[in-house]
Parts: sequence; structure tokens; C-alpha cells
Amino acid sequence: MRRVLLAALICIALAGSGLPARAGPASWEDPAGDATAISIEGVAQESTPRPSDPELDIRAVSFALEGENIVGTASMKAGGFAAGSGGSVWRFYFSHKKNRYFFQAVAATAEYSQVFSSTPRFYRATPEDPTSNGEELKCDCKMTVDAKAGKVRFAIKTAAVAKPLKAAAGSIELTGLELRSYRRANFYLLADVAPAPAGTTFRA
Repeated sequence: MRRVLLAALICIALAGSGLPARAGPASWEDPAGDATAISIEGVAQESTPRPSDPELDIRAVSFALEGENIVGTASMKAGGFAAGSGGSVWRFYFSHKKNRYFFQAVAATAEYSQVFSSTPRFYRATPEDPTSNGEELKCDCKMTVDAKAGKVRFAIKTAAVAKPLKAAAGSIELTGLELRSYRRANFYLLADVAPAPAGTTFRA
């Protein structure tokens, strides 16, 4: 009985200590049938040849902390690549203080696998210049793209995110979470945008 009371008192003390809450996953869904947006160098274009590209139609997104990694995952409506494209690109966007960042996962069709790079990357975005990727940051990261299943997984060491954000691991707070999918050609052609619900925050 004494041990139970002691454990309860410890829990109460921790709850009132002001310590940061444990990191929890942030996950959300996106409507089907809206992978139609295209822009070239920031200029809006006509929609894709199909009403919606199911291979780029985002259905579910998550940010989670797994061990020493921040992991972003995404599911598309269908596997494969959009008709006429050379591959797919996914960008996991987030904000920290006044800056915008994104993790980038990529995949190429068999025809373009020797032409397009398939290296995961981490960037500090430059919103004032939509034609620029922004500043590339060190990316201690891995990606897994299951094109047939329409699944994407991007994992990056929390320490690699903490350093450019100038935040200590355990106190990172990310807002403005959003996933964007793109057709891959000579340009990245925007297909779908899946923002997290307002007020969604991920802590790591």
C-alpha cells in the first residue's frame, strides 16, 4: 500500500513540475480525389490529364518519434506512378519559430532511375522564392518508398533536426505540418496538398 501511495505521489509531482509532455504522434487524413493542382515555377497551370492522380492522392500522413528518429509517413490512394511522369516527390513541411522546413522523399520510374536522384534531403525553405528548394541542411536520414503500395517513410535523426533549429532534443515543437506530393518531370509539378488540422503540433 505504501508503495502504491508513493508511486501516486511521484506521478502527481511530475505532472506539476512543468516538465515538457512526452512526444506523441501527429496524424491526419486527407480527402480523396483532390490530386489535381499543378504549378510550374510557382505559376498555376491546368489540372493533370486525369481528374485526379490516385498515385499522388494523399490519404493519410503522420509524424512520430521512433527511438532516436523523427519519422514521417504517408499513404497514397493507389500505388504506382502518375501517367506520363518520371517519378514522384513528397515533401513533409513544418514550421519552427519563424522558419519553414521540409523533408524530401523521392522515387523514380524504372525508365528514369538513372536520370533522377533518389536521395532523401532536408531543407530550410525560402517562401519568398517558390522556384528555389531553399538551403539544403545536413540530412542524417533514410527513406523507404514502396511505390507499388503507395507508402512513403522518411526517418531522420532527431539530433539532425535539433541542430539547425537550435533546439534541444526533447524541446522541439513543430507546427504548420503539411505533406505535398509532386509529379516528377523536368520540374516538380504539384499534385496534392494535405495540411494538418489547425492547431496540430508535433513535439520531439
